[in-house]
Amino acid sequence: MGTGDNDDGEMSANIDIRGDNGFAEISTFIDNFIKMSTDDFYDRKISAHDKGHGECYADIDSSDKLGYDKIVRGSAMICLQKISQSLQMFHSHEYRNTLSLHLSEVLEEIGVNEDIIMERRRLNMLMENIQTVGYRSMGFNLSVYHLGSQSEGTTTLGLCSDADILHVFYGHNVIQDLSEWKKNKINLLMIQEKENVTPGYCYLQLLRRDKPLFETVIPIDPIVKEHFIKDSSGRILLKNTFLCDLYDNSERHGPSNAVRGEKGYSDIDIVYAMHCNSLPQSASNFLDRHGIGTWPTSEMIRFISNNGCCLVGASSKISTYPELEWRISTSLGERYLMFNLNITQLHCYVLMKIILKQFLTPQSPLSSYMCKTVLLHCIQNTGRNFWKKNNLFTCLTYCLLELQSYIKNENCPHFIIPENNLMAGQFTAEEVKLDILRRISYIIQSDGYKTYHGHLQRHQDQQQALDNLIKTTMHDTNLGHKETALNLLAQCLEQENRPIKALWMYVRSLTQRRRKQRRKASSYTI
Repeated sequence: MGTGDNDDGEMSANIDIRGDNGFAEISTFIDNFIKMSTDDFYDRKISAHDKGHGECYADIDSSDKLGYDKIVRGSAMICLQKISQSLQMFHSHEYRNTLSLHLSEVLEEIGVNEDIIMERRRLNMLMENIQTVGYRSMGFNLSVYHLGSQSEGTTTLGLCSDADILHVFYGHNVIQDLSEWKKNKINLLMIQEKENVTPGYCYLQLLRRDKPLFETVIPIDPIVKEHFIKDSSGRILLKNTFLCDLYDNSERHGPSNAVRGEKGYSDIDIVYAMHCNSLPQSASNFLDRHGIGTWPTSEMIRFISNNGCCLVGASSKISTYPELEWRISTSLGERYLMFNLNITQLHCYVLMKIILKQFLTPQSPLSSYMCKTVLLHCIQNTGRNFWKKNNLFTCLTYCLLELQSYIKNENCPHFIIPENNLMAGQFTAEEVKLDILRRISYIIQSDGYKTYHGHLQRHQDQQQALDNLIKTTMHDTNLGHKETALNLLAQCLEQENRPIKALWMYVRSLTQRRRKQRRKASSYTI
């Protein structure tokens, strides 16, 4: 076994631990490691003490080199067996189960757990009720709804998700049939003609107040006059800027008005919409279908149907008349579906968003809403037993494969209104699409670890990131689950062909476990 010094000052070793002599080669390597680390331990301990970091080595109960030698040798042999087993199961079902459970544990530690999710939902539901009461007390006929990741509980601090707030106005009677017309109300008829209107969108045609007939004259009221237009067919159509223009004190961001949050608070996107009591005809297929495992359930479908839809002032990317198109939104129904997902399904969605944020943006036209839509389709096409914690890695892979297929075909069907292609007009440059497909393909084929490995652009950046992680893990006194963190860090170092530090982290993980066991035993004694 040849050894030498590599760039970061640790011993390097070229060991074929998958061959027949792998165990013997590692045994020889361990002997060299013990000799080096025993001498190095006291140098580091003295240096750390001089720098005021002596507590970093306080968990090793050895008073001399011989005692430390025994600890390292015994721990190293256990680690040797651990490494051998992990290599054998690397591509096995057990490996994926173990990785899934670790992944779920990490997500729960950073806030994506059932307790935090329920608290987020309760808080947002309370806030929207308070805001609705406030607006109605001032005479506004509207309701406030908190949507998106913040209210669903599908976010982390690192994702920096905006707070999405929907203001739904009920002062207009938005209908799909003239039989729903109401006297002395502002009646707006949804026009969903296939020739000019993008699927999932509509025009809003003004009707007369006194009779269920089409209006032929633009209103003379100066406040609303500029928001209507007469088309070549003589129809009086409402522009999609109508609601947003009523609120001119904030920055426009797509269909929403963006409010920049103060320091320590999320940015807020406020979307204004009008309510329609029924779903569009294009959603009829959703109302009649059931997926594998009867999801969505009849109760979910009934709730979505009874709550109708909203009309948001936004056009599609491929619209012929972008100022006239209104998007048909089923956000409230989708929120209800998200509230009925299990923790593994929510974990999968959060992981997709992390991948989107870390590896696919800013060049990517993909959005978290597309990821949510992919997830809902995948849930519908699988059984309930598929979505379990120990199968999270497989669930994520399945969702990424489905996303990859949608991108190849440039067709991501809306979950409730499948005629609405969310990817229509999104990929204007072929090279962007190919780059996204290449990245997703790499992630799928990476077997988990290389997702982290492959996208750090330079080797030195990768090594620096690992070194920073080592420092944080070793010196952060408030770090929870330190044993698990050290173990996972050792696996990363092992994959990076840094066996010295990997074995050192395994040793630290084992000694951390012993300390925990001793504390537990002493508490029982007391």
